[in-house]
Amino acid sequence: MTSAEVDISEIRRQKVLTTIENIGSQKSEIAAALRGLGVGSVEDDEAVKYSIEQLMAAYDAICSQEKLWMELLKEINELEKKEEKQ
Repeated sequence: MTSAEVDISEIRRQKVLTTIENIGSQKSEIAAALRGLGVGSVEDDEAVKYSIEQLMAAYDAICSQEKLWMELLKEINELEKKEEKQ
């Protein structure tokens, strides 16, 4: 692998890692919002129920994205290992 290829590979890896870190931050924000909505009598407030449903859907979507980014990182690592063997 040339120096330029190594640099590009490292840039890609850092982009993926940064994205995964950002997803973690978003998950934390959603979890904090959910904890805040959980205070009080949730059963009586339809708006709160709706907000919780929306936040849970967002959390699930972000978790799916995180899984995809983790798979991408794994694939990048596997490709680099193959290139090193050649």
